[in-house]
Amino acid sequence: MQTGITLTGNQDLSYMGLRQVGEKEDITETTIAWADDGGGELGPDDLVFRFLGGGPGASSVSSDFTDPSDLDGVNIARFTPFGQIGFGNTFGLTADHPNYVRPQNLLHLSTASDKQVYLQITNQSATGQTATDGLHIGYAASNLEAQIIQKENANLTLFTNNTPRFTIAGGGNVGVNTNTPAYTLQVNGSFSAKQVLVEDKDLLLLISDLQSQINELKHQLALK
Repeated sequence: MQTGITLTGNQDLSYMGLRQVGEKEDITETTIAWADDGGGELGPDDLVFRFLGGGPGASSVSSDFTDPSDLDGVNIARFTPFGQIGFGNTFGLTADHPNYVRPQNLLHLSTASDKQVYLQITNQSATGQTATDGLHIGYAASNLEAQIIQKENANLTLFTNNTPRFTIAGGGNVGVNTNTPAYTLQVNGSFSAKQVLVEDKDLLLLISDLQSQINELKHQLALK
């Protein structure tokens, strides 16, 4: 470390300042670092961002993790020394409250009670940046339904090997191996199915390049 502020206490250390990279001049990182002695039942320690809304009279930690007026305020973000990052108000140490948890993955989002939890991705000029814009990935409020929501009137596409494989168009059509589906379901390629149920009154089914399957379907329809 080069120039900064070092804080020590409770057998631990924190540093905020500049870190020189290598030996050449003018290659510098702005750094927030923390160290730990490795001891203690809850160590090693975390780096935490909190919002504190309470006054000097706060003396206890509330079981309401959305309450900023208690002793530890509202947890905003927590970084563990193992590389996990948690965004949300449920991340803390059990020494503060037994219901707190630490982040369990490289990126972990969580919130108290049954509120919705979404990762939102927007672009200022293309999607806009309001609550109803962009791509939302997460859980709906009050239930366990996982959701991937395209808030714009545009395609939602899954890729593998850098190639579009599955597309849901803004109007609701679904395409497999095509990103411009013209039908409710359009498959650009072969598919296998144990049973095809045709409920249209005209008994119309269009299949390309699968003559044997067409003949079998005609036979099955004739038996009905």
